[in-house]
Amino acid sequence: MSHSDPLERLGPQLPGETGLAKRLRFHQSWYRSEVLGVSGFGSTPAPAARPLGSILPIALAASGRNFTTRTAEHLYEQRRAQGWGVDPVRCTRYLTSSQTLTLNVLAPLFAEPQWLVKVLSSALDRSDILAIDYAAVEHAPSQRSQFLGDMTRMDGFIILRCRTRYEAVVLEFKYADRFNSRNVQIVDRTTYQDLAARTAIWADFRDVAKDRSFNQLVRCHALGAATLEHSTGSMRTTLLVIHHEMDARAAHIVAGYQAKVADPTTAAGLTLAQLCDHMANTATAEQREIVATLRSRYANETGSDEWWELLTDS
Repeated sequence: MSHSDPLERLGPQLPGETGLAKRLRFHQSWYRSEVLGVSGFGSTPAPAARPLGSILPIALAASGRNFTTRTAEHLYEQRRAQGWGVDPVRCTRYLTSSQTLTLNVLAPLFAEPQWLVKVLSSALDRSDILAIDYAAVEHAPSQRSQFLGDMTRMDGFIILRCRTRYEAVVLEFKYADRFNSRNVQIVDRTTYQDLAARTAIWADFRDVAKDRSFNQLVRCHALGAATLEHSTGSMRTTLLVIHHEMDARAAHIVAGYQAKVADPTTAAGLTLAQLCDHMANTATAEQREIVATLRSRYANETGSDEWWELLTDS
């Protein structure tokens, strides 16, 4: 086989893309061709349609090929039926979609609540988590005015029944997308100020709220606490950001944010590889197969290393 053959099967890449985003797009293009066995590729939507090897053709996207399990596809269908919140194009066609990553990771855990308890207990180093009372993807309250009053939503929201109280975990997933691409002015909003006073999540709310790099994390953390308070009266909420191990910017932002919360145990970062480790270490034999698929697709790029070397040597 000539050196050009693999790169032809790869499909077009995004001109000018660099760094981690370029490597992850390349890996997902390889995954489409060599793991999913999809020879063709799709395009970004019209009018500025651009063919990319990391996008599935429309017909195959409709058959659920972007989801790693039928459980994940079913969770997508359920969430889609509830209304706005998941992007049908990106979720079904874009292999680099962090929203699809969220569904692929959380669906099997939501379907097996005790596995989710074990994973969170391991990841958070906790021994007092008893059960999952509620779990949702792309969650936002239906009556936003009764909470924080903006359009914030959480990738994953989980209410835990612990030994002495209810607690919440907010999960934010990052893959190839930009971190904190949207900024909402919250520092002077009374809804946030009041919640900060009630919950004492942050050592200095104004200090953390005016820093744009923390904007998304503050909003998601706040919404998790407000939702938990509304549901149970409890307020302790932990924000867990899950990102690729090579995403140095995400790791830096999470570390900076952790320094701003009053209790450092209520904010943490976890790499996708570490999450896969926690899942595998608490899994049954059947569940370990699910984790192996997630790991090869999202947590490392060893599968496409040979092709990547061909690209960088060409």
